[in-house]
Amino acid sequence: MMTDYTIEDPRYTKAQVCAYVGNLDLSTLDKWIAAKKFPKPDLYLGRQPRWKLSTVNFYLEQKEQEYQEKQKNNQSVRLSI
Repeated sequence: MMTDYTIEDPRYTKAQVCAYVGNLDLSTLDKWIAAKKFPKPDLYLGRQPRWKLSTVNFYLEQKEQEYQEKQKNNQSVRLSI
């Protein structure tokens, strides 16, 4: 019998988050967290922060929605001129 050890919502390290978001620099991520532009870690393992993949995906979805709303608003402004 084989046991499945798949993690439903994996925890990402700072480096993994930076790579997943798109080759973001580690110091940039630190600045975003300090400025509350990126979610704080979900947990710490010792001194190492970890983010749930769902937390990172939720943040990215929010940013995508904000961008699309901004594009839609810019489009309507151009059409009304």
